[in-house]
Amino acid sequence: TAEILKANLQLQQEILRHQQTEDALRQSQQELSDFVENAIVGLHWVAADGTIIWANQAELDLLGYTREEYIGHSITEFHANQAAIGEILERLLSNQPVQEYETDLRCKDGSVRRVLIDSNSSWHNGEFVRTRCFTRDITDRKRAEEALRQSEQKFRAIFDGTFQFIGLLTPEGILTEANRPALDAIAVNLKDVVGQPFWTTPWWTHSPAL
Repeated sequence: TAEILKANLQLQQEILRHQQTEDALRQSQQELSDFVENAIVGLHWVAADGTIIWANQAELDLLGYTREEYIGHSITEFHANQAAIGEILERLLSNQPVQEYETDLRCKDGSVRRVLIDSNSSWHNGEFVRTRCFTRDITDRKRAEEALRQSEQKFRAIFDGTFQFIGLLTPEGILTEANRPALDAIAVNLKDVVGQPFWTTPWWTHSPAL
């Protein structure tokens, strides 16, 4: 009887340990699923035929689609540049990773978002399983870069268009910029004088070059 009670106690303890392990595993899976599903970066999986088989909420929010409108559809439907998605899929099917691939995705409202794609592929026994894709929206950054470029072009046009000689110096007197009339007056290119102390340039009236 004692041996039976002991064996029964050991069995109950083993069952409890097994239940605790299952609970811990289940909690870990739930936490991982929550982390992936609610990540701030768009994530999706694509099958070998190009069909989207899963996407997290950030991916859907980025493009404005519901799960039914996105998952189960071909990834090519959402790329504004078909040559780009063709190249991406070709690389992944050849087991080549894709890193910071800049391309355009088409949103549900008709707008286009500029994104960076990072992706690699999952294989099992030499067979392609799916891609793992990360989508980062850089639309606002690209717009800011373009606005800055246009602003710099306008500044350069005004800077070079004035008849007065204009130069920019650091507090130490190092030349960082000069406009076109000033450069033409001494027949030099900017690279010939930029970075030099102003008093060593031909503009300086006490320069030995004069």
